Amino acid sequence: MSQRPGDQPHSTDQSFGFGTPPGGGPDFVASDHPGPDFGQPDHPGHPSQCGQPAPADQAPQLDPAAYPQAQQDRYAHQGPIEPTIQPAGGGSTRPWIILAVLIVVLGLIAAGLYFGRGLIGGGDPPTDPTNPGQGQLPETPPIEGPAVIDEVADTAGLTCHDEAVNPRKIKGCYLQEENHLVSIRYLISDQAEIIQVNAQVLLNKSEPAERSEELHGLLDPVIAVLPIAEDEQEAIREWVASDDDQVTEEIGWDGGRGMFNLRVSRDVSNVSIGQRQLDFVPQVPLVDDHELLVDELTARDWTCEVDNSILDCEATGLGKLTGLVSSAGLPNGEQRLTRLQIWNDGREPIPDEQRMVDIYSALAATGDRGDVLAVGLRLLAEGEKHFFNSDVEFYRGDSYLELSGVQFA
Repeated sequence: MSQRPGDQPHSTDQSFGFGTPPGGGPDFVASDHPGPDFGQPDHPGHPSQCGQPAPADQAPQLDPAAYPQAQQDRYAHQGPIEPTIQPAGGGSTRPWIILAVLIVVLGLIAAGLYFGRGLIGGGDPPTDPTNPGQGQLPETPPIEGPAVIDEVADTAGLTCHDEAVNPRKIKGCYLQEENHLVSIRYLISDQAEIIQVNAQVLLNKSEPAERSEELHGLLDPVIAVLPIAEDEQEAIREWVASDDDQVTEEIGWDGGRGMFNLRVSRDVSNVSIGQRQLDFVPQVPLVDDHELLVDELTARDWTCEVDNSILDCEATGLGKLTGLVSSAGLPNGEQRLTRLQIWNDGREPIPDEQRMVDIYSALAATGDRGDVLAVGLRLLAEGEKHFFNSDVEFYRGDSYLELSGVQFA
């Protein structure tokens, strides 16, 4: 099975881009989901350098006890009820009474095993037909881009996905192999032209020259179609092949100004080429008002607090979730929830367990967008590994489920 950086050890001096969940980008396995399919061995995880640091990739140490008594009471049932049976004739009724009691008792035991299986031995409670996590994700409109994107992907064995369409159009192409991760992401204009391209190669225990050769193979066809002069194209190729750890150079860009940047560290090399002075676009928020999510969780006996931009919610015996609340790029100190991680506490997530139902409901309480997030989260709990929808990255890690707004950086 392929592994996401952070789930298994990789180089830790630089994250592998994407949404920067704990440790970097994810692993991708084949999927039947109608959304993007990350085939094996496809790509590293969402390599979009999406922003702020996330908590370490380890499950919080929670109370391993079963559901609290209040949740047990939800599935409780009354004891056997002694039936009153009138005899039809003058014969003895004792055998019929005993048989009726046995039928009632067996029925109650069967019901208890069914409704209580989520509480006994870790099974899942019955599906609630009104569960807001049930449904289908909306279709994502395709992004048109230059043919070179698919040509490079085909040559290098990358898998490409439309990550986001609003407020920016972002396509990402990825490869993941053991100890080897590759991403090349494109910012696309309304005219289907490349505005910026970011490429990254992580190769454990490698020399920079080895990674430079791979970056050159990825970027050479792309450089040829960018709106820059031929002499600057050649200069970029030389910079990529250089022994420098850091190169920052201004280039011409379609009559304006562009920028080339190279960063090399242990096991990881990054190159960015594109138009200069792009407006900063903050990370896509998950919901418009995260207080509605907090209110719903609180009403369901969760305890939540925000400390230094970290949302921390916990329900004793059920589980823990953390989130990132950011004000970057927002006016008047406004804050938006940009990332949510649901920790598994060493157990596999069950789609209909109470903690998941609580979180689906809390997301749905924030509005239509929250309904989409609830559906996506349920798909992760059901086994989906990684996909994009509605400008959000959905990822299933070894010890957490994550929802993260997409950003191009």
